[in-house]
Amino acid sequence: MYEMSFIPDYYKHRVAVVAYSNYFKNYSDSFTECIKEYGIETEAFSHIKDALLYNPTCVVVIGPTMFHKPPRNKKILWVMLQTEQLFGRICSNQPFYKKNVYRLKPYLNRYDLILDSSQDNIVGLKKITKTDILHFPDGWYGEQDSDFKCCNINKEYDLIFVGDNTGVMGRRWKILEYLKTRYKVYPKSTGLWDDEKIKAIQSSKIALNLHYDESRYMESARIRDYLSAKCFVLSEPIDDPFPLKLGVDYDEFFLTNICEKIDYYLQNDEKRERMAEHAFKAIRSYTLYDSMKIFVDWLIMKSYSNYLNNLTLGYKIKQYFKIRKESKNRLIND
Repeated sequence: MYEMSFIPDYYKHRVAVVAYSNYFKNYSDSFTECIKEYGIETEAFSHIKDALLYNPTCVVVIGPTMFHKPPRNKKILWVMLQTEQLFGRICSNQPFYKKNVYRLKPYLNRYDLILDSSQDNIVGLKKITKTDILHFPDGWYGEQDSDFKCCNINKEYDLIFVGDNTGVMGRRWKILEYLKTRYKVYPKSTGLWDDEKIKAIQSSKIALNLHYDESRYMESARIRDYLSAKCFVLSEPIDDPFPLKLGVDYDEFFLTNICEKIDYYLQNDEKRERMAEHAFKAIRSYTLYDSMKIFVDWLIMKSYSNYLNNLTLGYKIKQYFKIRKESKNRLIND
């Protein structure tokens, strides 16, 4: 941890990290701990109203589509992170995308910074807001590290999918229902948390990553859950799988060859386990702490910029009254 006692006051911050959904809780806790590692006072909250009682200088909202408009407060720097699916190269006009953009668009300009791991989102957001936007790659964080929980659980299931099993036009449900006619699929998808989720993944040979729609968005939270349990991942195509490599750490399928791919990996235990092990190491090679420098650098530079702007404004006011006083004295003397 860095020693902050020698840092000027305008660099010092109290950061409140807000995440409403359980889906983001582990991420929020780790994000908070990573900021603390940079010597910045930080706490995690579930609601903005509680975060504001913390008297923060900066509020980071994780999963902003779940929140109402952030309060207008120029003394606080507002940052949004994990916007989820907003824009896609193929299907930005689909209802799921439109709904998320509709929720965010009215108050995008109230934020000072948007951090996003999706290049598609960044390109799309730059067209509708002037807010600062930075690429913030997803990184491994300690709350996902279930290595110590790994044990020799019998892999009695062929497949598992963890997450909302609906999707646009029920696509996920339709895919899973079909697969159940040919394979032994773990019976539960939603409502899996903590140890129950880890054991469920470990009891399965192949973990499926099914997109919500026809996009190629990287559902990083789901994939990292799979890999933290050292389970082989078979995914629909992903545009930006960083730091994973296709064919080395995971494999992909299309709906036209999904059964062919499943059959192949069910018959090749050694290859499946080797790829899962390699992916486990790859996903841990880039951490959330590494990405955190992007946010911390912005926070410091923004603080310094605001300090200079305030200093300049104060200087101008001081000069204004000085000139007025000198002019008044000249009039009196004349």
